[in-house]
Amino acid sequence: MTAGATTIILNRMVSKFILLSLGSLSLLIGMITFAGTPRQLPPRPDYYVLDEAHILDGRSIHAIESLLTEHDRLTNEQAIIAIFKNAGHISPQSPNSEKEWTHRLFVEWKIGKRHHDEGILLTIFLDTGHAFLKIGYGLEPKLTDIQTEEILDRTVIAHLLHKNPKAAAIWGSYRIIEALVSPLIQNGKALEILRRDDIDLNTIVIDDAYERPTENSGAWLVLFFLGLLLIAFVLYQILSREAHFTAKGWYLEYPWSKRHVKKGASALAEKNAKFFANREPHSPIVEAIRLAEKSSSGRIRVHISKRWMEKDPTRRAQQIFVQHKMTENPLRNSILLYVNLRKRKFAILGDVGINRVVELHYWQEMELTLSENLFSTQSERAIAFTVTSLGQALKKYFPSALA
Repeated sequence: MTAGATTIILNRMVSKFILLSLGSLSLLIGMITFAGTPRQLPPRPDYYVLDEAHILDGRSIHAIESLLTEHDRLTNEQAIIAIFKNAGHISPQSPNSEKEWTHRLFVEWKIGKRHHDEGILLTIFLDTGHAFLKIGYGLEPKLTDIQTEEILDRTVIAHLLHKNPKAAAIWGSYRIIEALVSPLIQNGKALEILRRDDIDLNTIVIDDAYERPTENSGAWLVLFFLGLLLIAFVLYQILSREAHFTAKGWYLEYPWSKRHVKKGASALAEKNAKFFANREPHSPIVEAIRLAEKSSSGRIRVHISKRWMEKDPTRRAQQIFVQHKMTENPLRNSILLYVNLRKRKFAILGDVGINRVVELHYWQEMELTLSENLFSTQSERAIAFTVTSLGQALKKYFPSALA
């Protein structure tokens, strides 16, 4: 082989090596460029749930969509739940990028734009355990900072910390419409919608305990606080008296027992005076219920509590509504008035029959009147006056001839 041929072969080998190196470098630059490109915003979901992380089963998605769809139909308030593994490559561990991602989605999807900017977006990011709420200007007066914190920190993020993103999405959607004072919450239909897909919120427990055990040396301190909690719980049960009123009379309900202790005529007057701290010989509430049910086919029950720790009277009212089988009335026209005298909070729940014939503003007017009367007049008289007003509505739409 001559020197010229050797030179030609070497030149070809060098050329191939250079071309191969340039190709590899181009491929590497392309991969880096692609990896550095921000991910595109996903299209808006057809309904109200986007589950890119695939953590919801079919029933859960259907339940949340049904809940938010019905709320939108009744109020024109759009709420969308979006679940992601992360917000893309840009600072994946930074809450700021996730917050920016949430804002971009809210703007791009035009949530709530069809009606006075009344929209809300809940985003959940599984990799970081973060969650964000983006609220339209039209809903800002309804959702305070405290309510937003309650939805995010005490509900959604609490479940994410306990590795239960499915519960975070379900409870998050429920808490949103609850904070918006949805008609579905007031009439108890929200729970019915969830039960259609075999979802019972009572089985999905919210655990707000963010604290974790730290050192074994502090075990005695933990036991001490557990003892204090036990004492506080016992005192709470003793002091949490409740009374249930019907047309036939009223009786006390004790928290530690499902047994009802009914009171006779003489004992009732004495207990009534002690419970309400007045000197009424007979209960005007019982008389008001009796007159209301006499002129209509409806049924009215009044449940009065003195619970110390109660944030949501509506939730307690829903439990009592089911516990006392108030849905078994043939015309589904039962009404429950629940009042916490100690907290000055209350809830009025009507069954589906009465909700079909009265407008939402009727319940709002009743609540406003009762709220004013509870602070301005004697509580038992204020409750009796409300029962009389409810009886007039039952008499109008369900007169006794229909019974």
